[in-house]
Amino acid sequence: MRTAALIAGEIGAAIGSYDTFVELLTQGHVTPVLRLNDLPLPGSEFAPPSLATIDAAAAANPALMKLLDSHVRFGRALCLGPRTPAASTLAWRDALEAVMRDETYRHEAAAAELALTPLPGAAVERLIATVFDSQDEIRDALQAALACGMKIADHGPSSC
Repeated sequence: MRTAALIAGEIGAAIGSYDTFVELLTQGHVTPVLRLNDLPLPGSEFAPPSLATIDAAAAANPALMKLLDSHVRFGRALCLGPRTPAASTLAWRDALEAVMRDETYRHEAAAAELALTPLPGAAVERLIATVFDSQDEIRDALQAALACGMKIADHGPSSC
């Protein structure tokens, strides 16, 4: 219903992943206005700015920028339990990376207009570690952003 409302002009904007809007972007029904990270936005001739390039937002909220950027780079991760033996983890990583290298798979993904930019498991692990390295700072930033959002919702945009 959100998509239909967006196309009909009943709502002015929506937040979503590339997968959410790829069809609407391709058909020209929506225009991207902001990206949460600096990854390319295939399927769109317009290259909207990333949140990090808006200096005031980036400077005022470095912890939130780090979290948002990490979240978007994660994509849709396949996660194993924390007690998974290292050998099993390596086997899963090898199998998934083999799929990503498979030319037939890559061709079919491209034909379906899917963005295929895999992030290897070791890179995801490093990315998660950087978030957990500053979890107190990120938690505080999220709580402050939520409190500000609640004030804006109750008293208008100039409340924070």
